[in-house]
Amino acid sequence: MNASGNDLHAEVQGQAGIIVLDRPKARNALTLEMVEAMTGALNEFLHDDDVTSVVVKSAVEGTFCAGGDVRAVSAARALGDHDSADRFFECEFALNALIASFPKPYVAFIDGNCFGGGMGISIHGLHRILGSKAVLAMPETAIGYFPDVGASYFLNRMQPALARFIGLTGYPLSVADAHFTGLATAYVPSQAHVQMEAGLKAGTPFARLLVDLAEDPGESRLARHMDIVEHCFSRGSVREIMDGLDGQRGDFAAEARAKLEYAAPSSLQETIVLLQRCAGLPLSECLQMELDLAKRMTRAHDFSEGIRALLLDKDRNPRWSTCEEERVHEC
Repeated sequence: MNASGNDLHAEVQGQAGIIVLDRPKARNALTLEMVEAMTGALNEFLHDDDVTSVVVKSAVEGTFCAGGDVRAVSAARALGDHDSADRFFECEFALNALIASFPKPYVAFIDGNCFGGGMGISIHGLHRILGSKAVLAMPETAIGYFPDVGASYFLNRMQPALARFIGLTGYPLSVADAHFTGLATAYVPSQAHVQMEAGLKAGTPFARLLVDLAEDPGESRLARHMDIVEHCFSRGSVREIMDGLDGQRGDFAAEARAKLEYAAPSSLQETIVLLQRCAGLPLSECLQMELDLAKRMTRAHDFSEGIRALLLDKDRNPRWSTCEEERVHEC
């Protein structure tokens, strides 16, 4: 296979199937076309006996993937083109499921920002290799949405309070933080990614490459503040979590409080309920619940308002609806 598009390139090099995200002006935000191309490439690699592993990486400096193209989804909803918006989520979540079940070693080189949909095309893979510039986050509550792409599954593999903290606040996880949470499987300094990729192309066993190239990611700031996370995010409601944070000293609690204050109340509540309902469920059921919620929430006022405030007008002054207006669960 040797496929190439404007925003995503896929080809076989040696014994590795290589997928490269290359949409620099949008920080590799995933379009429907990119999702479909990646799905097609993975299916090709799956049935190619010469391919022994798959590498997913970015050609854009400082970015792995900024997420799904939520601007396009919002624009489609505004035009009444709900079929296109729904299809994006259907195809994206199907891709997440394909990655999770992919039988060959799937290696995501995450170097730079990896948000939202970028987590969906990396965290479900077998090997999540962080580079020196990696930052991971699920910041959807800040745009009137919720952590999707299977987050209700992979966040629930953590302690419940930690899952809530990451899902509600969109806290940016450093290399050490991501390793601490289990979202990453190894840290390999950025300059060694080329060497690891060359080894995969040559068919070198992945375990041997890790022994030679992986390094200690260092101390996690998040790990140092797990007492605050446990104390505050184990509480039953958003208001109780905020009250708990108000009683804490230091920058960590203040930053978490500010992120909750900015986020859409409807998104915070839906995220809490989703994490509760999906605890212990298989990925397939989590993705189905997320798909139903995605189709509903992206039709609501808070999503279009969140996109406007953060990505279009960039005034960072969203006018969120009340929970009653959105008809979600009681705040």
